[in-house]
Amino acid sequence: SYVCITVKADWNGTPLMKTYDYTLKDIAEHPASEYLDGFVSPAVFIGRYVPIKACTAYFNEMLTLEKGASVYVRAFQSNGDCAYSSPIWIESMCV
Repeated sequence: SYVCITVKADWNGTPLMKTYDYTLKDIAEHPASEYLDGFVSPAVFIGRYVPIKACTAYFNEMLTLEKGASVYVRAFQSNGDCAYSSPIWIESMCV
């Protein structure tokens, strides 16, 4: 499988268009960057490919909360990195 990216840009009044092809294997191993028209021209950066299964998680948790309470989600990766959500305010309760 591969990824094909076409980039259109206007640089100093000159229209540029370039197409780049990458295999998923190549961009899974390392990101890529390309200049559209040589050094100091606009550039394109393609981040490392990560399969959706590697960045998706599912959970089901029952909480007992009161109206006006807040919760947030905190996620930890196996490498120690973490992410936090903004507070989620509870405005009404379902019965």
